[in-house]
Amino acid sequence: MSQSPNSVNVDQDVEVLMRDGCSLQADVYRPAQAPEELPVLVLRTPYDRRVTNQTVMAPAEWYASQGFIVVCQDARGRFASDGEFDPFTNEALDGHDTVEWAARLGGSTGEVGLYGASYAGYNQLLTAVTRPPSLKAIAPVISGSDLASEWIYPSGVLNLNFVVWWSAFLGLDMAKRSGDDEHFQALAAIVADPTAALALSPSAVEPLMKLPVYRRFIGAEVDDDWWSENRVLSRISSIDVPTILVGGWYDVFNEGSIAAFRQLAETSDEHRLLIGPWCHVPWSAYMGDLSYGGQAWGNVVDHAVAGFFRYHLKGEGKPSESPVSYFTIFDNVWAEADQWPPGGTIPRRWFLGSEGLANSAGGDGTLTEEPSAGDSPDYFVYDPAGPVPSLGGFSCCFEEVAPLGPRDQRPIEARRDVLVYTTEPLDELLLAGPGYVDVWISTRAVSADYLVRLCVVEEEESINISEGIVSLSEEEIAETGDNGLQLRISLRNIAAKVRTGSRLRLHITGGSFPAFPINPQTGGTSPDGQPSPPAPASHTVYHDETRPSHLELTILPIGDEASNAGFRRIGI
Repeated sequence: MSQSPNSVNVDQDVEVLMRDGCSLQADVYRPAQAPEELPVLVLRTPYDRRVTNQTVMAPAEWYASQGFIVVCQDARGRFASDGEFDPFTNEALDGHDTVEWAARLGGSTGEVGLYGASYAGYNQLLTAVTRPPSLKAIAPVISGSDLASEWIYPSGVLNLNFVVWWSAFLGLDMAKRSGDDEHFQALAAIVADPTAALALSPSAVEPLMKLPVYRRFIGAEVDDDWWSENRVLSRISSIDVPTILVGGWYDVFNEGSIAAFRQLAETSDEHRLLIGPWCHVPWSAYMGDLSYGGQAWGNVVDHAVAGFFRYHLKGEGKPSESPVSYFTIFDNVWAEADQWPPGGTIPRRWFLGSEGLANSAGGDGTLTEEPSAGDSPDYFVYDPAGPVPSLGGFSCCFEEVAPLGPRDQRPIEARRDVLVYTTEPLDELLLAGPGYVDVWISTRAVSADYLVRLCVVEEEESINISEGIVSLSEEEIAETGDNGLQLRISLRNIAAKVRTGSRLRLHITGGSFPAFPINPQTGGTSPDGQPSPPAPASHTVYHDETRPSHLELTILPIGDEASNAGFRRIGI
């Protein structure tokens, strides 16, 4: 046993046996001056237990200093633990067994909580579905709730940047354990700079294709059972312990955290949702081209999680009265609500319009609250050889290798393959919830993607706050009628203040690379079975009396805040 300067003792390399005899390694942290018994917090991670999830959350010593025994464990087949690693496959039962083992630790009250971020958050949900008797609360942070529709295929489109980088990152320990140094070095090069692999050339992705996890993610190996068995959202009602879900407006998995909370809130009022202004990593008070102020540092998460566990595992303190706490971008304040979206929100609609030349921010695209009667359609040509680049956004996992966060979109808006529609200066608005774009299109492409992006324009700076994408197959495009094809593209949830004099702006284009793969616009395969060569194609966007393309957002009316149940400022 070692004792750290902050009076937390650590038992290292503690063996935890699973029901099948597999040995997992853990470290156990205890306050040196602990009372006779304490509840246990368990963190289970594939990213080396010794790091204790510190990339985003406070070190294990800090949580122990808050009056808990803390267990940090390597997942099966990772780092010091035995067995074979297959992402998520064993986490439900291994988590169940670890919870019950932790409850029997000397000095434990027998009550256990699970905490951790990203993978270490998702595996909590998998474990909680099995209902371990000793599990009393969980804290899944930036984890989402559905592997298919959030982690790997948001809106049905491969989450390219994330899948390439994360697969290579997971593969590092696999190659190291197998003693394949050449494979390790090739994967390390992708982790450091995934640019070549993102182009998906055969030679660049060869190291990835050796990984079963990558082949599964890209559909090279069909494994329907794996997807269904590890999908939590469809079984979320099985979770019967208080849960605090934490997300970030620019986090790749935030939509899943919101969806999980909304379902859990129907079963109990003990669940909580906290959403900050953050990307997946890091949780900073400044991100991209925005500064949020000192109240936005990620330490707020650790205090919220520790307070949640103190109440539910120790009966100390008092939980927040409101189930939802969220950060409002541009206003830079925390607020509370009784639900998400907040009570009292209303839809508000803006219609697309132009004189037929909405290309770029210098075009004539408009957003107005009255539909246009006889507008000319807009046209753009999308060329897969020169795709629209991702600038900021909602990918994962580090800014150095992924398009993350709020960025000034003016370089994107200078392109003529991006249609841009902008409102006149607005009175103050509070956006609080999801949105969508209804748009009528036609195209000469065989297959196509359509990406929409919502921005707030202050003076000249145009900051992205939400986006959505849809991918159309050859069969779907073939259904285009004389009036075009109507698409509904969902926009991510957001809480943002549009200050008086600012404007809303909408982009429509054919993709965002490397956040998403480049659609070749020529279908899937050619007659000889080879991938179809990419080709430029023209696209038409309609907005007239019979095809009223529009943007709809969720608005929280601004009034007397004391009487507005949907918006209560708080100090965090």
